Amino acid sequence: MMVYSSMPTDTRVRKEAIALAQQGILVFVLCFSASTLDRLHKNIHLIPLKIDSDTRGGGSPLSLSSLTSFWVHILKHRSLLNLSKTPIIHAHDSTTLVPGLLLKIYRPSSKFIYDSHESAIDSIGENFGLLFTIITYVIELVSFRLISTIITVSPMQKYVLETRYGSFVPKIRLVRNLPAREELERYSLQHGKDYLRQQDISIEDRLVLIYATYIGVNRGIPELINAWKMIDRDDVVFLLAGDGPLRELVDDELPNLKNFHYLGYVDAETYYAVMKACDLGLSLIDTESNLNKKIGYPNKMTEYLACGLVPLSTRLQNFAPEFNAGSAIAIEQLTSSAIAKSIDDLDYQSIKHIRANNRETINSRYLWENDLNTLFTEYYLDRQY
Repeated sequence: MMVYSSMPTDTRVRKEAIALAQQGILVFVLCFSASTLDRLHKNIHLIPLKIDSDTRGGGSPLSLSSLTSFWVHILKHRSLLNLSKTPIIHAHDSTTLVPGLLLKIYRPSSKFIYDSHESAIDSIGENFGLLFTIITYVIELVSFRLISTIITVSPMQKYVLETRYGSFVPKIRLVRNLPAREELERYSLQHGKDYLRQQDISIEDRLVLIYATYIGVNRGIPELINAWKMIDRDDVVFLLAGDGPLRELVDDELPNLKNFHYLGYVDAETYYAVMKACDLGLSLIDTESNLNKKIGYPNKMTEYLACGLVPLSTRLQNFAPEFNAGSAIAIEQLTSSAIAKSIDDLDYQSIKHIRANNRETINSRYLWENDLNTLFTEYYLDRQY
């Protein structure tokens, strides 16, 4: 596996690596910094890329530092390729596509999997301009001749690839970013209630709305704060969980926000436990800013649904079935007035009913184990979950 980020902070790569290692696959991960992932299973081995953070090319798949470091480490550890007659090359996102292609050329018998997390053309075009957009398009188009399978994270991303490249695109498999069943079952509802009680947060006979997010720009934080100032409801409690550069803004505004509680950074054990104690999960994404946000598949949305919560979110195309069925509630615009109206319109009994229904019928669809069979098939594993 090749990933242009640090480990084990890349959740998707970490979960894929662990799932494969547990099935007896020997997994080598080329990444930036490596800390504890290799301790999670004996079959996982990390190969840290020594690239200074200032010279990583800002995520460009064509940056000299990226290509050079990946290829140097591939050559240095090329003996690993001889451990299997047909090793599998698994390149995560466009930032490792070119090194992966070079490795495929070096070992033609290998199977090449391209794990496309988002639309590379749109993300690179936004960050690096038209020239890099054209180059990326050509690279992806040419690379399809060598790629065995594309794995992507969402139905809409699959649709975009098929529409953009037509018959040139190879087989596309869907492996979504979802929470694992064992993660959810490990953390109890009672622990979440106890944690909130310790924070002097009363949730009895109230609707509890949580927003778990990075407290930074483009997350609707200023709009949310202004919206909450327009709301005067004693039966709704708001929990904001996360950390980031706008934390000071939140801290400054807290005295002016009734029934609004900032939890700060919450560890994994407490995070899922608290979520189970909530009724609704908020997601604020400016879907009009670029294509990747419009076709995004936010982890928080799948976590909300896996826990049986009712998502209250700006419209996301990947979750249209949930919005249409009433399992999720749409915020029509990312504005303070639209957010305030959506919260003011919440009916206690209706939300409790949808919440109970989601627990019974929706949450089991959003578990990591549902998509593991697809990953295992691409690694020649015959397993069924």
